[in-house]
Amino acid sequence: MSSNFYLDRTSELTLLANWIEGKNRGDLALFEPSLFMFPNLYRAAIDGNKTPVQLYTEKKTDGVTITELMTAAHGNFPTADYLESKAMALLVQRNKLAENIKQPGADVAAITAKLLQIQAAIDKREVKPAAANLSDNFIKQLEEKASAKTMRYGRGFENLTKRAGAIRRGQLIVLAARPATGKSAAALQIGYNIAEKGNKVLFFPLEMTTQETLERLILQQQIIDSQTSLSAPTAEELNSIKSFLDDVEASDKFNIYEGVNQLETITQTIKEQRPDLVVIDQLTQVRTSHRTKDIRERYIQVTADLKAAAIQYQTAILLLTQLNRAATDKSAPTLENLHESDATGQNADVVLLMTKEEADSRTPDFARSDKITIHVVKNRGGRDGFRIGEVFNGERYTFSGISY
Repeated sequence: MSSNFYLDRTSELTLLANWIEGKNRGDLALFEPSLFMFPNLYRAAIDGNKTPVQLYTEKKTDGVTITELMTAAHGNFPTADYLESKAMALLVQRNKLAENIKQPGADVAAITAKLLQIQAAIDKREVKPAAANLSDNFIKQLEEKASAKTMRYGRGFENLTKRAGAIRRGQLIVLAARPATGKSAAALQIGYNIAEKGNKVLFFPLEMTTQETLERLILQQQIIDSQTSLSAPTAEELNSIKSFLDDVEASDKFNIYEGVNQLETITQTIKEQRPDLVVIDQLTQVRTSHRTKDIRERYIQVTADLKAAAIQYQTAILLLTQLNRAATDKSAPTLENLHESDATGQNADVVLLMTKEEADSRTPDFARSDKITIHVVKNRGGRDGFRIGEVFNGERYTFSGISY
């Protein structure tokens, strides 16, 4: 291709990420090596022996984040014809402006500034926006953020929404806790809260059957009085259960996908269904066809792919995982207490850690509730470093907010 061929950053990353993953590798010969500003990524594409995750762990991504690279790999592949036409369009625009500057009354300063921007794009240099545009761009970003679709965590988690902000499409939210803390129940309650508001929710219970998930949902929604009633429901209770489940199915807003643990199947389902929220319970059970040498690399691959899917398909993903054993010895856990913390937390926009204060042993089992604390330890674009109080009713698998 010609020496003045133009490759913008997004197009270059999309080409390289796809080549590294083995897609359209025949196009490598169409591009001159001098066109690429990311030498490590280009070499990896040529060699074809490293995955994006392996390159990231070896720190050979030329400063590109794993999320950006995986997002590019899932993007639309730019053809050579498209890129060539884009380059030609820039050249035509530059020549036209060069003619306009000669016309009487031309705004020489404005045209010169635009010419410099175009030439810099052709030369692949970064051009910072003019100071005069800062306020307009800033206000535009605020307006776009304000108009973006958000979802409240809902009943029982009102304080979490109030202090941490609502869930936004494009976010990856990690919810972590030690076993038997109630994180699955919390995810189910949040997911159904959001579905009740008319949003489409996909629920992937990788450690429970659909039957177990629905039993918990029925108790949460107080369709029947207790777990005892669920074991031997009356005719009236059976009618209530049937009516509730028929309504859930008819609304098509809360869909359960039992036993689907393959990452590629999950992301394909997201692509086809285009939900507002996806709940995955939990990370330790997710598998991928990508080559990974250990759990850490697998977690990086899974979270990077899920973050890329959240951005590309404009959904929010709530991903459950575990806290390590060290968290039980701390009253205020941190990101380091996540299982494989550097692999799990780096791609997340929000990280919520749940801890439990054991109930008084003198309290009868049927009356016992656990005091739960949700620690907001990461929150891109919002507040973090604080905690939210909750009470978990294990009999009904239900959370209710408290103040402290």
